[in-house]
Amino acid sequence: MIIVITTCEYFKKGFGYIVDDIRREYCSFTEVVYAKHIGCVNKQTLQRVKAIIVDYGQADIHLLSSLFEFKTHHPDSYIILITRDTCYESTIDNILINALSDFSVDCKDALKKISGFLANYGEAKHNRVITKNSNLYCLEKQVNLSKKEVNLLPFIMTGKKNKEISRHLDLSEKTICHYRRSIYKKFQVNNLAGLYYKIEDKC
Repeated sequence: MIIVITTCEYFKKGFGYIVDDIRREYCSFTEVVYAKHIGCVNKQTLQRVKAIIVDYGQADIHLLSSLFEFKTHHPDSYIILITRDTCYESTIDNILINALSDFSVDCKDALKKISGFLANYGEAKHNRVITKNSNLYCLEKQVNLSKKEVNLLPFIMTGKKNKEISRHLDLSEKTICHYRRSIYKKFQVNNLAGLYYKIEDKC
């Protein structure tokens, strides 16, 4: 099953044409569910989904947080963002997009890449593709986060508590607490609000 997140009827109609073409060639391709937000999709449907395709045309931190929440509970489901370069201008958004999406495509390349993905998403393993804006690249070099801290950062930014993070990352709460303090120290902040401010202010 595929879920398509969009508020645009034109996107929905265009995606429908792609689905029709794929179904003619691949009879195994089955159900597509359209929704305006992932929060509108019931739990039973989310349990069955193989991929979520998101029409991400403008910055929406609440949608990114919801998608990140889904990804932490369903790591084997693909999330693909159809987006624009401007959506990477916010470094906070950039961090979350990289954490939750398996790949993102610019609107100009979307038709070609999405068609290729839909044709064989159930049979082949797709590699994740990471995109970084200049601020995020500069930030990682300046702050010098460890790999564990980089993995932890999206959880902290979406307001997860240490206990919940420990379940997802298979680390003890004590270890999570240590990494959280280390991240705050490297950014020279005391809380999440300060972290948000510093991330957007860096570089």
